Amino acid sequence: MSKPIPITASSRSSMKHSMKERESRPPSRLIERCLNCIPLTSEQLYEVILMHCMDREKMQEHGFPMADLDEPGKVTILSSTVFPKPLNPGIQNCRCGKKISLLDNDEWYSAAAEGGWCRYHFGKVEWYRDSKGKKMALYTCCARPKSDLGCSRSKHHVSFHRPFEKIEFMRVGSPPVDAEFPTGDRHPRNVFALDCEMAFTTRGMELVKVSLIGIDGSVVYDTYVLPKHDILDYNTPFSGVDADIMTGVTTTLTEVQDQLVRLLNKDSILIGHSVENDFLALNFVHENVVDTSFVFPHAQGYPIKHSLKYLAKHHLKKSIQKGFQGHSSVEDARTCMELMLFKIYQDTKPINWVPESRDNGFFREVPPPPALMPFCPPFATLKNRFPTPAFFHGPILHRAPTATFPAMFIPCRIYNSWGMRLC
Repeated sequence: MSKPIPITASSRSSMKHSMKERESRPPSRLIERCLNCIPLTSEQLYEVILMHCMDREKMQEHGFPMADLDEPGKVTILSSTVFPKPLNPGIQNCRCGKKISLLDNDEWYSAAAEGGWCRYHFGKVEWYRDSKGKKMALYTCCARPKSDLGCSRSKHHVSFHRPFEKIEFMRVGSPPVDAEFPTGDRHPRNVFALDCEMAFTTRGMELVKVSLIGIDGSVVYDTYVLPKHDILDYNTPFSGVDADIMTGVTTTLTEVQDQLVRLLNKDSILIGHSVENDFLALNFVHENVVDTSFVFPHAQGYPIKHSLKYLAKHHLKKSIQKGFQGHSSVEDARTCMELMLFKIYQDTKPINWVPESRDNGFFREVPPPPALMPFCPPFATLKNRFPTPAFFHGPILHRAPTATFPAMFIPCRIYNSWGMRLC
C-alpha cells in the first residue's frame, strides 16, 4: 500500500471549487441502467427494497432513535454518543485525546484558556510498509507516525458526544389516500436516500447540511442548516462546510423537520450509510430504513463496518470522498442508492436473462453465438465477434460463450460508464 499524500495549502484552497463541481453533477447513469435492467414491476421493486429494511431489534442495536412501545410519545435511544443530562458523565474525549465535559457550567471548553492549542489529526491511522518491509502506522492526513503531534490545531476542544436534553423528535404520519394508487405510497417514488453533514458546536455535533435523493438520483431536498448553538469547528475535511458557505444561512432544524414531514410518510423507505447518525442529528424517528452498512456487512461482524468509500470502490468501481476536500452529502446519498439498486439487480436477474432491445442508447445487444459450440474460439475471434466496452458509451450486456461450458450458457455482464465491468 502506498503512503498517504499529506494535505497542503493548495489542496485546501481547491476544496470549495471541487465541492461545487460534485454538487452540480447530474444523476448517475448507473441508476438509470439498473432501473432499466431490474426485471421487476414498480410495486415489486418497492417490496424488494422493503425486504432489506432493518427490523426493530437491529435498529435499537445500531443506536437508532426508536419510539417507545410502552410509553407513547417517548423516544428510546441506545447509543454511546448520546447521554441523558442528569447522568453528566463529564468524560468525553476530544480529538486531541483530552478528557472534557460539555456540561460544565453549560460552557464549551476553550483550549486558549490553557494558553495553548488543541492539536489533533483529522485523518485515520492506517498501516503501511516501508522500503524494508517493516510495518508502520501513519495518519492519512499528513503521513506522519502515530506518535507525532497533531498536524491540525483549533482554539477549542470539541466532542463527538452531545447531551440528550429537551429534544423534540419528529415522526412522519400515514400517507394520504390516493385514488390513482389504491395501495398507498408503496411505490418506488416513495424510496429516498438520505445523508447529513455535521459540525462541532458548543453542545457537541449538530446538523449543518441535509440532502434527500429520489430513486432516480434526482435531488429532492438539499439545504444548509444553521445550528442552534455556536459553531466551534466546521469539520470541513469531512462536512465540506466552511464559514463562507454558512454565511447567510437561516434554515433551522425545525424547518428541516417540517419539510421532511411534508415529503415523507409512514411508507417511505430511507436508504443511507450508518443512518442512525443522521437520524440523531435530525431528531427524527422512522421505521423503514435500509442501511448499506447492514446490507453489506463486514466479515468480522458488528460493530465493525465497511466505509461507504470502500463499498463504492469494491462494488461499483467508483471513487468518492477523494482526499480531504469534504464529503458531498448529495454524492454520498446517490452512492447509497446506486449500491442498493445494483444489489437488487444482481439478486433478481435470471442467469440467462437478457433485456429486450431498447432505443434509449443505454444498451446494445450483441448477436448471440451459434446454438452449439464444441470448443471456445481463439481470443482474437471473440474480440472481433464481441466488441470491447471501450467502443461504446454506456453499459453493454455482453453475451459470450465460456471456455468450459457450451454456448447455451450465456452469462449477462454489465459495465459502468467508465467501461469497467461490474458483474
